[in-house]
Amino acid sequence: MANKKESQEITKKDQFDVKKLESIEKEIKRNKKKISKETNLKRTNILSNLIIAIFIVVYFAMLLKATINIPAIELLTDFKVFIVFELVCTLILLEISIKKDSAMFFTFALEMMALGVATLAYMNLYSMNYPKIQLFTSACVGGFTIYYLIKIIIRAFRK
Repeated sequence: MANKKESQEITKKDQFDVKKLESIEKEIKRNKKKISKETNLKRTNILSNLIIAIFIVVYFAMLLKATINIPAIELLTDFKVFIVFELVCTLILLEISIKKDSAMFFTFALEMMALGVATLAYMNLYSMNYPKIQLFTSACVGGFTIYYLIKIIIRAFRK
C-alpha cells in the first residue's frame, strides 16, 4: 500500500514538472517571437534609412548632371517643381506623424524639409552662377551621407 501511495505521489510530481516545463517552453517561444519581431523591425528600419540615403545621393548627382545638360530656364522651372514636391511631401509626412503620433514619420518630414532647403539653396546658387556649385553638391551629399550613416549605426546598436 505504501508503494502505491509513493507511486501516485511520484506521478503527481511528474505531472507538475511536465506542466511547469510546458509553461516554460511557451514562455521561451513567446520571447523568441518577440525578439525576432524586434530584429525584423530593426532591419527594416535600417534598410529604409539606407534606401533613403542612396536616393538622396542619386538625387544630388542628378541635379549636378542637370546643371550641365539642361538649359537654365528649364532647369530653374524644374527646381521650382522639385521644391514644391518636397514641400508637399513634408506636409504629408507631418500630417501622418501627427495622426499616428509617430516620431519616425516626424524625422522623415524633417529630413525631407532639409532636402527641400538644400534644393532651394542649390537653385539660388545656380541662378547666381556660383562657380563652386560642385563643391556645394559634394557638401550636401557628404552631409546627408554622414547623417544617415550615424543614424543607421545608432539604430543598429540601440537595444
